[in-house]
Amino acid sequence: MPQEQAENFLINPPGRLVYTDSLIAPKAFRSKDGAGGLPRYNCQVLIAETNPVIPQLQALILKIAAEKFAPRDVRTLKLPLKSGISLNGERVTQGKQPLDFYPGNFVLFAQKPEKSRDGALLTPPGLKVLQGGKPVDYSNRRDLAKSFFYNGVLAAVSVQFKDFSGFGGGITCYLDRVLSMNSGDLINVGRSDEDVFGSADSYAEYVGTISAESVLGGTVVQGPW
Repeated sequence: MPQEQAENFLINPPGRLVYTDSLIAPKAFRSKDGAGGLPRYNCQVLIAETNPVIPQLQALILKIAAEKFAPRDVRTLKLPLKSGISLNGERVTQGKQPLDFYPGNFVLFAQKPEKSRDGALLTPPGLKVLQGGKPVDYSNRRDLAKSFFYNGVLAAVSVQFKDFSGFGGGITCYLDRVLSMNSGDLINVGRSDEDVFGSADSYAEYVGTISAESVLGGTVVQGPW
């Protein structure tokens, strides 16, 4: 069996962050049966379809999937990147309203557990803010960082992708550190984090129903987006 694949990636040019409350402090989201899940840091990164990192990001995810799971069909795996159009299609199927900030973007679901499997506290995702042309570290002042990490803020995001075998197999996107540009129009998400993320346990390997839809024409890497 191939060894676990782990790859670092920097989303820059920046994307826009949404559901950022649980980026500042970890939250335990409810499961489908109403039970509380394990606390995690979470956010969604909206990456414009025209952002040049998209083909690179798709290629990296597919590379990890091929190295770990080949010859398995990648469309059977849980992946952390989805097109906004596909996500809204899933929402409509589930009887939910589509979100107006999804179209035109790919959505990256990124997270980090508060604790390791053996219960040890993990280092939270780093928080930095561009101020006066320099990054200022708020990682140990998270209570002061909230105003810089609002819904809609532009941010460069460092993540790590790792494969997993449980839950049917797939790739998880782990948060490393986030650099807020301290700019960008506010996005009204209109709903709670719990409504969006559901169970924190399932979110560790979440991406949703696989779709073969492509919204980037000739520039998209063919895959389950």
